[in-house]
Amino acid sequence: MDKLNIAINVGGYHKIGTGHIYRQISLIDEMPDHNYSIFLTPSQTLAQKVCEDNLIEYFLYKNIDELIKYFKKLKINIVINDVLDTDEKLIKNIKKENIFVVNFEDRGNGIKYADIVINDMYPPDKYKDNKNVYTGTEYSFMRRDLILYKVKDFNEIPKNIILTFGGSDPSNYTKRILNLLLNCNINNKINIIVILGLGYKYDDEILKYKTKKNVIILKNVKNMGRLLRKGDIAITSNGRTLLELTYFEIPSISLAQNDREKTHIHAKIENGVIFLGKKNEFTDNEFIKNINKLINDKEYRYNLKKKMKNHKQILLKSNKKICDLIINKYHSKLIDNHQ
Repeated sequence: MDKLNIAINVGGYHKIGTGHIYRQISLIDEMPDHNYSIFLTPSQTLAQKVCEDNLIEYFLYKNIDELIKYFKKLKINIVINDVLDTDEKLIKNIKKENIFVVNFEDRGNGIKYADIVINDMYPPDKYKDNKNVYTGTEYSFMRRDLILYKVKDFNEIPKNIILTFGGSDPSNYTKRILNLLLNCNINNKINIIVILGLGYKYDDEILKYKTKKNVIILKNVKNMGRLLRKGDIAITSNGRTLLELTYFEIPSISLAQNDREKTHIHAKIENGVIFLGKKNEFTDNEFIKNINKLINDKEYRYNLKKKMKNHKQILLKSNKKICDLIINKYHSKLIDNHQ
C-alpha cells in the first residue's frame, strides 16, 4: 500500500486537557506506514508540550488560510481533526482541496461535510441521520501501551484507590475529593494514588498532602497503564480515562468536568460506573456514601467489575477497527472519484 500524507489538526490546552493529542499519538503508532504532520494553533500549549516531550515535530498555524497552504504544500491526502467541534467553514475549505476528512469528538456544523466522524462517547440516536458518524465503545481509540498489562486479580479487600482527573482537571476535583477522603480517614484503610496531569495548575494545594499516611502523589506520569492497573477502585472525570479504567475492569466513580462530559454515554451503572454528575450536582455525603460502598461491599464491587468485561473485549479491537475504517473509506472514495 502506498504511503499516505496525513495531517493531524489537534487541540490541547488547559480547558480541554491532553486527551486529544495522546489519542492522535496512539493513532500514529497504530498506523506507522504513513507520513504524518501535526498542526497546532499557538494557544494549544499543552499539546505543544506533549509533542516536545515526545520529540514530535509540529507546525503552528494562525488561521484556516495558513493551514490550507500547508496542506497544499505537503500534498496531504487525509486530514484528521481532533479539536472538538468544527465549523462549516473549516471543513468546506479542506474539502475544496479534494482532501479526505476525519473528525473526532465533533458536535459542530462541520460534521455534515466530513467523510468520517468518530463520536464514540456521544448518544447514537442524535446521529441516526448522519451516515458518516460512528458511535459506541467499538469506536473508542485506546492508548496502545495498555495492552502490555494484564488485568489484575480481584482483591476482596481493596488496596488502592486511583484518583485522576485528566490532563488539566479544570474543576479541581482533585482537591475536593482528596480532602473528602482524608477528612473521612479513608487513607487509614486504603492507599490513595493521586495522578496529576501535565496541565494541572494547583500543585501547591495538593503536594502538601504527600506527608499524609498512604497518600501517593504523582504528576505527568509516562506509564499510565502500569499505574491504572494497580487500582481496585478509581475516581475520575467522564472522559477517555474512564474507558482506560474499563479496560482494566476497575469499578469507578465518575464526575463530569462540564456539560459536554455529561453527554458522554459510557458512565452508567450497567457499564460498571457510578456517575454523580457535575460538581454542583452531587453532595459530599453522596460521594462518601458511594466510595464507602465500593470499599466495604465486595460483592457490589465485583459485580461492577464483571460489567466492564464485555467492554474490554470490544476495546481490544477498537483501534484496528478505526484505522481500517479510515484507510478503507479513503480508498473507496478514491476509486469512486476516478470512475
